[in-house]
Formats: sequence, structure tokens, C-alpha cells
Amino acid sequence: MIFYIYKLLRAVLRVVLIVINNVYVTIPYCIWVILTCTLIKPINKDLYIKIEEILYGWLVSITTFWSWSAGYQIVEMGDVLTPCTTGKTLLLVNHQSTADVPMLMALFNENNYIKRFMWIMDWIFCVTHFGTISYLHGDVFILSGSHVRQEAKRRLKHHILTSFLPLKKQVIILFPEGGFLRKRRELSKRYALEHNITNTIKNVALPRTGAFHTIVEVLRRPSGKSAKKVLHNEENSIKWVLDVTLAYENGIPLDLLTIMTGWRDPCKMYVLYRLFPATEIPEGDANITKWLYNLWEEKDKILQSFYNQEIPLRYCPMHNKGAEIQNATEVKQNTGRLIFANVFYLLSAYFHFHIVLYFVSLMW
Repeated sequence: MIFYIYKLLRAVLRVVLIVINNVYVTIPYCIWVILTCTLIKPINKDLYIKIEEILYGWLVSITTFWSWSAGYQIVEMGDVLTPCTTGKTLLLVNHQSTADVPMLMALFNENNYIKRFMWIMDWIFCVTHFGTISYLHGDVFILSGSHVRQEAKRRLKHHILTSFLPLKKQVIILFPEGGFLRKRRELSKRYALEHNITNTIKNVALPRTGAFHTIVEVLRRPSGKSAKKVLHNEENSIKWVLDVTLAYENGIPLDLLTIMTGWRDPCKMYVLYRLFPATEIPEGDANITKWLYNLWEEKDKILQSFYNQEIPLRYCPMHNKGAEIQNATEVKQNTGRLIFANVFYLLSAYFHFHIVLYFVSLMW
């Protein structure tokens, strides 16, 4: 009983601190980015890109402390990601729960090769406080559903050409399943039946292909004057497809509420990297779809093998043969950067608050 009361009080305290943390981080970040975008970007775009990258990295450092402080660790393994430093990379992830994004942020924030990324998000995130951050960061929001598919593809293409490439981002992060596994599993089965698709996967949902087709089409070959203008540089073409497989301990995903409260006992999330040259993606819509489906079937086998035998993901049979791999490594939090980021945003919040008070006093 005493232990339960302790956990409850700790959970309430964590939620309160996280809410306060969101206030003194989100508002200063937005103010600084808007100011630098207005004053610096027209004069020196590269400097603006660097400043925003630093501000976003500090924000993510603070955000990822939530999971780390609750004892939720990340173990990464698989292909070495050194090649990702050249050209553009399309990162494909299986989607299990609301914890995927904050856990991936914690992973990427300590990774030297996955930098300057753009998230593809559902439009519903626009109405959240993090939606504002994502908008300023250059992420894209798209609608899902067959009735808006063409408009979503057009919007994604436009965003790649007018934001992703001009802001010199390197990685596009895509959840091809289009939603959480528990919500998509039955829809996936029904879609497969309606379209006569062989579907034997259990641990992932059948991937949607619209966004994947669009990204490959835009970044593999130019189409139109605007595309040719930004794709004339080889560095702007897609060179790698990074398949990221997420596996939670005991097959039980975390969720955002659990991360906030720290209610669940400490556990690990395993991440397997499989890196493919973009040249392996075939030509033609049907062949591209088949390639993505095959990738997801392999991912399902990897997860099934892991859940059945509890073997390290890197030993799973579908891992790239002969590729240079990294051993299982637990991702560590950079405490120095975390402290500095908190101090910076606290001082920024204090500064901005008094500036607002000053202007209010002038009005009265």
C-alpha cells in the first residue's frame, strides 16, 4: 500500500513537472525561432538553419529526459550508419504506440548520423503544442484516407521541394503503416482481403504506399522546373533507405502516458537498423509497392523471431548479409547538454516574460 501511494505521488509529481517543463521550453523555442527566421534567415539562411538545429536539439534533449528518468532505455544495433552522412535518407519505422516518437527522439538526439530530419505527421498534431514546434521545425502534416490521397501526395511533394531541400535537411522519417499497430491491424487485414493481397504479417500492419511512392519519385528524379532547380545537386537525391525496426521488451509497447507518469517498471526498447542503397528500389509503382511489402514481411519475421526466442535483433535471419554491424549498445543521455539546455530555456522564459511585462506596462 505504501509503495502504491509512493508511485502515485511520484506519477503526479512527474506530470506536473512535465507540464511546467513544456511551458518554459515550448514558448521560448517558438519565440527564438520566429525571431531568427524573421531577422537572420533573409540575410544568412545557413546561419538560421544552424541556430534552429541547435535550439531544436536542446529542446529534444529536455523532452527525452522524461523517458530516461523513468528508466526506459533504448538499445540500438544493426547496420553501421556512417554512409547516411552523404545524400538524403528515407527512414522507415514500424509504428506501435504513442511512445514511438519520444523514444525515437531520444535515440536520434544522441546519434551522430541521423541529423536534420523531417517528420511526416498526421494533421491532427497541428492542434497540439508540439504541432507548433514541428511546424517551425519544418515538419509536414498530411491528411490520411483514400478521399484525400492525391491532395496529401501533392502537399508532401510541395513540402519536400519548398522546405525539406531548401532547409538542407538530410532525413525524412515516415511511418508507412499510417497509425498505431493496435488500430491498424484489423484495417490492414480488411484491406488485404479487398485487394487480394497475401497478408500473413502479425507484428506489423500492412504499409501504406502513397507517401513512400511520392518521396521516392521526387527525390530520385526531377519533375518540373522547381524540382530541377533543387535536384541538380547530387546531394539532394535519395541515396539510402534506412529500415528501423522497433521492438519493446516482452512485446508490450510503452505509451505517452506511461512515459509521463513513469508508472511501468524500467524496461528497454530495442532498435534494429537495416540500411539499403536507394538503387535497390525498383522502377514502376507496382514494383515499388512489392518492394515495400517485402520489407514489411521481413520486419514481421524479425519481430516474431525476437518475441518467440528473445534473441538479440542483430542475430535475426533477415539481417543484411555481410554488412558492417554495430553491437547492441545502450543509448546514453548527455547530461551536460541536458543541464545546459534547461538553464538556457529557463533563462529565456524569464527574459521573455519580463519583456512582455514591460510592453504591457507601457500600454497601461
